[in-house]
Amino acid sequence: MPVCLRVPKASGQRTLRALGEMELLNRSFKVAAEEGNLLLPLVRLPSASETARLKTLEPAMMLLDAEVPRPIARPTLLDALSERLPPHLLAVAPRSIDHIGDIAVIEFVPELWQHRAIVGNAILAVEKRTRTVLAKKGPVTGAFRLRDYEVVAGDGKMETVHRENGCVFYLDLSKVYFTPRLSFEHQRVAMSAKEGETVVDLFSGVGPYAIQIAKRVRDIRVYAVDLNPAAVEYLERNILANNVWGKVIPIEGDAREVVRQQLANSADRVIMNLPSQATLFLDAACLALKPRGGVVHHYAFATAGEPIEVVQASAVDAIRQAGRGVEAVLATRTIRAVAPHEYLVALDLAVR
Repeated sequence: MPVCLRVPKASGQRTLRALGEMELLNRSFKVAAEEGNLLLPLVRLPSASETARLKTLEPAMMLLDAEVPRPIARPTLLDALSERLPPHLLAVAPRSIDHIGDIAVIEFVPELWQHRAIVGNAILAVEKRTRTVLAKKGPVTGAFRLRDYEVVAGDGKMETVHRENGCVFYLDLSKVYFTPRLSFEHQRVAMSAKEGETVVDLFSGVGPYAIQIAKRVRDIRVYAVDLNPAAVEYLERNILANNVWGKVIPIEGDAREVVRQQLANSADRVIMNLPSQATLFLDAACLALKPRGGVVHHYAFATAGEPIEVVQASAVDAIRQAGRGVEAVLATRTIRAVAPHEYLVALDLAVR
């Protein structure tokens, strides 16, 4: 039974906001109502300064011990699968699900593959926002970076609307590449862009980098390039949906040719999110940069005990061969493991 703060209903919302800011609200319990008052559960007794702040919001507040109802625990996927799978398979049940809009994407281990429909329907049962469950059938391949999926549950529609960092993205997973696992990276790069810059996003897809940059920075121009016509169609739709038309310029075509013909010596910042081949395109990134240089956000896969050092050495060498030099390594990140002993790595390079 937690300590509660009793306040009149009229001041409930502002008091809840204050409790959240002070990390006092106990979210394991429900807010209860009592004769014109609300009982707000607390994780601990407030300090003297916290009590003083709460008193200014609601002088009639009162601390007391009171029964408040616990919320009904939401069933988990393991709860649902425990009734549908033999115990020895629960150990290999999916622990990580990619949610892209109302689509759930699963990577199954081989021993669970024959039970994929059971897992898919269990996901639909516990995740009410999910409409379609897809199973990965292979790696990302081809010039358009597409993956083969199998519909294992739900209505099978591959088009969805994904929301990320205050932006909306229309996409179709059968036609374009998208991963929600780079959400933080999209935001990190967007926060590094500065007023007045020109940015070239060489492998833009449906626009998660370009659009988030344009939404955050008032005075900026982003050229978003992609080879996939379907990706560019969704990019154009997303530009309109996020009200950044005129700030994000969509261009369909091969990154190297587009830079050579349209974007040479134009960029303060270049984004290269094509980890399987980005090193091969560093010459195009160098050509896109203004003569005085700029920043390159470089992504690559690495298979080594020290993946950042391997990628950095390769990138520095490729930039040197393109006639430029790395003035400084501004940031390095091992983003995630993509396979045993294989990592996705990001480098922010100041190129002179």
